[in-house]
Amino acid sequence: MATRQARRQQQRAGQRRGGRPSQRGRPATPWYLGPWGLGAAVLVIAVVVVAIVVSNNGSSNAGGSFDNKPVPKSILTAVTSPGQSELATVGSGGVPNPWTKIKGRQTPFTLGGKPELLYYGAEFCPYCAAERWGMIAALSRFGTFKGLGLMKSTANDVFPSTNTFTFRHASYTSPYLAFSAREVEDRNGRALQTPTAREQTVINRYDKKPYSTQALGFPFLYLDGKAVGNLPSIAIDGALHANTTDPYSSALSWSQIAGGLVNAGSPQARAVFGNANWITAGICRVDGNKPASVCSAKPIPALEAKLKF
Repeated sequence: MATRQARRQQQRAGQRRGGRPSQRGRPATPWYLGPWGLGAAVLVIAVVVVAIVVSNNGSSNAGGSFDNKPVPKSILTAVTSPGQSELATVGSGGVPNPWTKIKGRQTPFTLGGKPELLYYGAEFCPYCAAERWGMIAALSRFGTFKGLGLMKSTANDVFPSTNTFTFRHASYTSPYLAFSAREVEDRNGRALQTPTAREQTVINRYDKKPYSTQALGFPFLYLDGKAVGNLPSIAIDGALHANTTDPYSSALSWSQIAGGLVNAGSPQARAVFGNANWITAGICRVDGNKPASVCSAKPIPALEAKLKF
């Protein structure tokens, strides 16, 4: 789990170690006094225009050509419409139960009269990157996403440049569940979205031991005031890279990951759908097991029976 303080500091330190080019000093003689002044002026203007165009198209150092671009239909279909046979065959996929019951009597965490799932994460975070695949697969069984974008985790951390999605501009509608997502920092660790006061209260209270491995860690899931999702994202991250046991191996492409989801025996399907099935079981527990077509389908009843809340 990445922490908002330590992980951000590590990531920023990694950027500095990566050797960003420093700004060049000013020349001793002003450019406009030189023989090529007019030509240099035109060149500078052209460079500025190109830089603006590149930045506006998301391909500057702030992100890349992938940054928050719409998800291709083939990738979107693979993650939002998984086959029931693959989900049933995967079961837990070897992914441990991620849900931890909140101690004591808690006020239900609802929005619009529906149980709410809160996600607190960041675009730079490699563990969030892995987590979003399973979250999207699970939540798509209860409702519909709009505005999902492509994203990569930072290149300066374990599981570098994990291909994933962002909830930055996404919306979600469901008759059964409310979903709130906060991507609090972008891929470069810069402030992005701010939790509401209500959301920050539960983040401060429960995104710490014994519910989370580290205080204010990413990713953090809070479900209806009943459970915290402290998810085994390291194992899931490995499945999204070329070598599942090497945290610095090259990342699989979105297409490679999506292609693995059609094979229930692949590392990608076991990690992503195993995680998705656990998340689905948690949602079924708090929404009255609706819809029945989802909550009664294998392996959800068996996984739900193992939940402690």
